[in-house]
Amino acid sequence: MTHRFRLGERYRDTGSFRNADDQFLRWIRGPLSSGIKNTGGIRDLGADRSDTPAALVLVSNDGGVSQHDDPWEDTLAVNAGYISYWGDAKADNPYDESAQNRKIKHAFDDAAAGRREDVPPVLVFRKPESGVVEFCGLCVPDHLEIHAYQADDGAQVPNYRFHFSILNTEAVPVTWLQGAPSRTTTARARTSGSAGSRRANSRSGRPANPSTRRGGFVGTRRPRPS
Repeated sequence: MTHRFRLGERYRDTGSFRNADDQFLRWIRGPLSSGIKNTGGIRDLGADRSDTPAALVLVSNDGGVSQHDDPWEDTLAVNAGYISYWGDAKADNPYDESAQNRKIKHAFDDAAAGRREDVPPVLVFRKPESGVVEFCGLCVPDHLEIHAYQADDGAQVPNYRFHFSILNTEAVPVTWLQGAPSRTTTARARTSGSAGSRRANSRSGRPANPSTRRGGFVGTRRPRPS
C-alpha cells in the first residue's frame, strides 16, 4: 500500500523512523538511506551528491507544544491557501547566518529567478500536540519579509518570515517524495545553464509551480477567498 499525506489529516510522530508505528519520519524515509531529522522546525531531505535539499519539511508547533519559548507565531491559513512561516533566528544565531534559513532562502531565490528545477517541494506540517503532526499542504515559495522582535534584554532580533502558496493538491504520495533526491540530481544535470529559457507564470509574474517539474506531480495554487 502506498502511504499518502492527506490535507488536514493527522499522523503519528514517534520521533524514530525505526518505530513500525511511525507515520511521519518512517514514511518519509522509506527505502532511502537517510530521511529527515526528528527535531527542529526546518527539516531537509537530502539530495544525492548535492548540498541542496531535495525537499523541505517544515513543522509548526502549536502553543505549548515546544519545551522552549518561541516568540515567532506562524500563520497556517490552509483554507485561504497560504502559509506564513518564521525562520530560525536567535540572538546568538543571526537569521542570515542560520544554515536552515539559508536553505529556505535559496528556494525563494531560485523561484524568483525562474529556476523551477532547483526549487525543492515544501511540505508543511502542524504539530498540535506531542507525538502528532497534521499535514497542512504542499507549498511553493511566494515572497519573504524580514521582521524583528525585542528580546528580554532589549535587543532587536530580526528574522525571515517566509510566505508560501499552498498547491491545490489533497494528497502527496510518499513514493513521490522519496524520489525527490534522484530527480533533483537529474534535473540539475539536464538544465544547467538554461535558467533564462524558463517561462514565468503569466498570471502572477512568478515562476510556474516547481512541482510540475519534479517527476510530473502537478498542482495549481489553492484559490484564496476574494
